[in-house]
Amino acid sequence: MKKIWEWAYREIYQIDNDICIKKIKPYRVKTYFWCKIKFTTKIYTLLKFWALNINKIDLENYYKIKKLFPNNIPEINYLDKNGNLVQSIIKDYNWKKTITLLDFTDKIDYSIWMEFKNMVVMLLKYWIEIMDIRESNIFVQEYERWKYRLILSDFKRIWWRTYPFQFYLAFKVNRDKKTLRRLDRLEKILIQKWKLKI
Repeated sequence: MKKIWEWAYREIYQIDNDICIKKIKPYRVKTYFWCKIKFTTKIYTLLKFWALNINKIDLENYYKIKKLFPNNIPEINYLDKNGNLVQSIIKDYNWKKTITLLDFTDKIDYSIWMEFKNMVVMLLKYWIEIMDIRESNIFVQEYERWKYRLILSDFKRIWWRTYPFQFYLAFKVNRDKKTLRRLDRLEKILIQKWKLKI
């Protein structure tokens, strides 16, 4: 089992050529007023996300999105008996691993971004507010030669419980605004990075 990625709360391990798992890290270190505090990750996520296992939140949101946009998320997603999130490795048409927006250096047409942006806006209408939109969470899949689409891979930061101390997010209008701000921020980065034509 090979570790292929690491985020704040989870580590990603490749099981075989097609499957990976997201494991909860045992500890989370936070700095408050120059003082480092080491938390058990599950205790920290219970306080921050109202859940001991954020993989369960991820999976719940995955199924909500899959009903609407099955082509813009990984094909396989389920929890194993240890609470790890089992997920298919996102691949291109030629079976090469798909890379994230962060690492993608080729240029794509602006319409590809607009399709993804419209998807996120549509999800807002179904009360699915994705608040963790960033380059490292979105993959650029070449599903046919020279044809691309953006794939969302992380679904844990949806709804107010992901930011429990930002009380203004209890109102949907504010959650929508936060999601759209993040979309616009990423769009500006991509326009500059790829010199996209709008």
